[in-house]
Amino acid sequence: MEYSKQSGDLEAKRQIEAVLAYGDELETLIPSIHQSAQTDLSKAFIVLATAHRAKGLTLDHVELADDFPELLDAVGAPLQADQLDRQEVNLLYVALTRPRLTLSLNRTTLEFVRKCGASGLLGDSWLVA
Repeated sequence: MEYSKQSGDLEAKRQIEAVLAYGDELETLIPSIHQSAQTDLSKAFIVLATAHRAKGLTLDHVELADDFPELLDAVGAPLQADQLDRQEVNLLYVALTRPRLTLSLNRTTLEFVRKCGASGLLGDSWLVA
């Protein structure tokens, strides 16, 4: 956990949190999830996908996980372009452009949108905290 905090490795942090939350149950949960997974997206009730896998898809409702990097500095100001990982920003763009009806932003993205004053452009019905 200390490594994930120091390095900012959000994927490692999420995996560690899953192990801490579910422990030994993961050995039965993971195969159970695989067995019940629907491969035909038109028949799926919920689609769990990474932003990479969501490229090219449009979905009615999208909820972002908290595994995108911070977009604001320690005092709440937007980070400068040279402080951001371009690939992560592009991936966030992909995730943000997938929904047809609602988008539930994670904490970091919602704070960024509000700080930049963009929430007024999208309207309150679009942004779900």
